[in-house]
Amino acid sequence: MANVEQTEKRLEQLIEKGKGVLDSNRRGSGVDRALFQGWAAGCEAFLSQVFGEESPYLARFKSSCRGNYLNHAQQGQAVLNAALDELEHGPLGKLEDLVSGEIFTDFLTMAEHLLKQGYKDPAASLIGAVLEDGLRRLAKKSDVKVRDKDDINSLNSRLAERGVYNRVVHSDIGAWNKVRNSADHGKFAEYDKGNVDRMLDGVRSFLAKLL
Repeated sequence: MANVEQTEKRLEQLIEKGKGVLDSNRRGSGVDRALFQGWAAGCEAFLSQVFGEESPYLARFKSSCRGNYLNHAQQGQAVLNAALDELEHGPLGKLEDLVSGEIFTDFLTMAEHLLKQGYKDPAASLIGAVLEDGLRRLAKKSDVKVRDKDDINSLNSRLAERGVYNRVVHSDIGAWNKVRNSADHGKFAEYDKGNVDRMLDGVRSFLAKLL
């Protein structure tokens, strides 16, 4: 998936193209058919890729833009504007979560490959880095202040205190952080492959549920 800025830029381009479709209106004959069809096809593809086949934005756009009538194009344009507002100001930051989710998956897959090849130490460091980034994102999403000097331990404490997750999860994250710190400081005998396997499964499940 393209990054957030590129996706918003593409949606803005579709909205601008929609203005051209609206400007092509001729009284009694509707908007230009070719312009309308090309714009509508691009909009449907975009909404499907970004929001999913079952999204209300795609469903509303399809139901609104059934023909090259001026009011149909106006309704479609309204859907695009609402989608842009959601991307920019949506309370859940859906698009950013999707993008970060893909990044997390890629790095955790790399860590899994390292583990299978017998490289538990770089795998532990990589999983720990993913966990720390995930906690930072979760903190921002939960209105928990994030400072540059924050690490897994400080973020974990404040998120648990805010009630974002319970003490069991807090304890699990503390255990994963211990493995990560041991790996980063060359204390490789303090943990084994089984610890890293469990860390990978736990971090993957944690991020999937909360991000």
